[in-house]
Amino acid sequence: MTELTTTLNELKAHDPCKDSWEAGLEYCSQHNIGLDDPISFTLLHKVLGDEDLVWATCVLNKKQRVYMGAKIAQQVVHLADDKRVQGYLDVYFKYAKGEATDDDLENSASDAACAAYYADDASYASYAAYTAASYAAYRADYAAAYTDSWSKSAQIVLEFCKTGEIK
Repeated sequence: MTELTTTLNELKAHDPCKDSWEAGLEYCSQHNIGLDDPISFTLLHKVLGDEDLVWATCVLNKKQRVYMGAKIAQQVVHLADDKRVQGYLDVYFKYAKGEATDDDLENSASDAACAAYYADDASYASYAAYTAASYAAYRADYAAAYTDSWSKSAQIVLEFCKTGEIK
């Protein structure tokens, strides 16, 4: 498989923040990269950094986004005092592989969100794990925000984008 790419226009369709958009445009204009020319996620990381790289996963297809979110949320699954969190992530991985339905994904994300709500009273660590798990179904960047490690999350994204292979 080849490395995943995106374009400036694909990124723009997802409303990037102004500063990052301008930094990306400046770099691309200096290097003769057009709005519809392919840009690797490795280059995005070099130009924009960890947080914007993880945000850029919004251009991936739904199965890829769910996979990325689950991989990122796995960083904090050990913090939960409840084994259900791993179960939610297992559903996301199955979904990414085509082994679970949209309904399965929605139900798991809903259950994780409810668990996060109730875990808020228990401990921040459990809350973070549940919340990362609930966001993993939709947005890798939101899941990453609860892991306290943008750098590790960016490395997970870079590793995935080398091939785009869901394992």
